[in-house]
Amino acid sequence: MTDFVQFPEHVFEQAGNVFIGFDGGASQHAVANARSLMWFAQLAYEVDNTGANPDAAAKVDRIRSIWKFEPVTQFRGHTIEIGSIYDTTGLFGERADAVVLAFAGTDLGVWETVATDADFKADNDDVHAGFHKAANAVMDKVDAAIELSRQRGKPLFIAGHSLGAAIGILAARHAAEARNHPPRAVYGFGTPRVGGATFQKGYDALLGDVTYRHVHGRDLVARVPMSFLGYRHVGHVLQIPTNGKFASGRMSPDRSNEPDFTLDTLINTLSVLDPFKVAQLLGRIAAGEVRIPEDAPRALANLLPAPGHGVIGQTFRLSPLAIREHLQDSYLAAFAP
Repeated sequence: MTDFVQFPEHVFEQAGNVFIGFDGGASQHAVANARSLMWFAQLAYEVDNTGANPDAAAKVDRIRSIWKFEPVTQFRGHTIEIGSIYDTTGLFGERADAVVLAFAGTDLGVWETVATDADFKADNDDVHAGFHKAANAVMDKVDAAIELSRQRGKPLFIAGHSLGAAIGILAARHAAEARNHPPRAVYGFGTPRVGGATFQKGYDALLGDVTYRHVHGRDLVARVPMSFLGYRHVGHVLQIPTNGKFASGRMSPDRSNEPDFTLDTLINTLSVLDPFKVAQLLGRIAAGEVRIPEDAPRALANLLPAPGHGVIGQTFRLSPLAIREHLQDSYLAAFAP
């Protein structure tokens, strides 16, 4: 991917070994596992698929060493042709108790990933056509991760953020259906809907009980493609409010099609500031706690979110809530203690 979606290396160094507390034996949802796998999904973004960063592979290697992984395999599937445009990036690796496979999501610096998202018409398999093509492009690497899991006798975990979460779901179905090697668990972050009702029924019969979607705040991507277009979510979902923590949330007891695209979603797609915080400020002004014009500029500045990690975190600091809350660092912050 490009440096637009990547984090400076010191962010990983400061986080330390994020796999402390990871339980390779757990098929049930575990917040510690989710946190670890969201970081591994971010590591998938650090894979350079442009040739612009000759140090990228070494950077990934240094980070996986901190996390106590054996050397990881980095991969890319890329095609630009009529009817088939994709750029799928990911990596997999082995640690003491598991094999982990993760996929990167959309990178605005890689237009092919945007084209994948836009190719949303369902195909003959009742799957988002763009997601399906992007996943099929790297199924040989998925097979390699499956084989590593089999050979080592270690469970397979699959993870991804955004587009990467959608590809991860299709990789999980392939592992269970075509290779008879279902993953121990599938963790998605900001996961879009992958297919229609037929896909949902087939997937949930295989892996619905061990597929866990995480939704931070008003995340727009977790609400598309919309249900009225025939798309359905799979697995269970854990939703938290803006500035909430996943550790305090509860996973849905049943498989769920939530969240959906609503009028509130549309409002927050256009809103840069949190309406609740704005209402609080207006209340303080009305109560005389904030003087205009002396205190108002500082009070308004306090409404702005802190800048996130890397170029994407800086660029989207003032983006609408429904977009900003989808970013990788927003999810990682929601997993922080």
